[in-house]
Amino acid sequence: MVILRDSGSDTARLREMIGNLNAEWANTDTRIHGIPGYRVNGFDKWLLEQGESEADIGLHAGILDTSLLLAINPGHVRQDKLADRSAFEGSVNGNPARATRAYGVKGLQLMIDTSVESIRELRVSSRQKR
Repeated sequence: MVILRDSGSDTARLREMIGNLNAEWANTDTRIHGIPGYRVNGFDKWLLEQGESEADIGLHAGILDTSLLLAINPGHVRQDKLADRSAFEGSVNGNPARATRAYGVKGLQLMIDTSVESIRELRVSSRQKR
């Protein structure tokens, strides 16, 4: 079983849960693995290569997050309200006004490719341990 995670803030709890479940299932053939994918897939680097700045890419609700949402479901983005992070108070860290659906499509593909490769590596590693 594989869990794809997309938030760094839950890493410790996720690892604890995986450890507990694997301990509980130790006498079975079932194992659970956590696959990181959100911030380790090269999307940030690719955005930098496109000329975007780290400040605009942001850590939450900037180019990266907003572009992904535009690719998945643009109806969930109030595009008429997008503005540079300086217009927001609170949790926005980045510039959602620079987000595009095309960026999001590329980011999703990187997430998928990275996750599939990680799962393939797990399968190989699992076979070698048998």
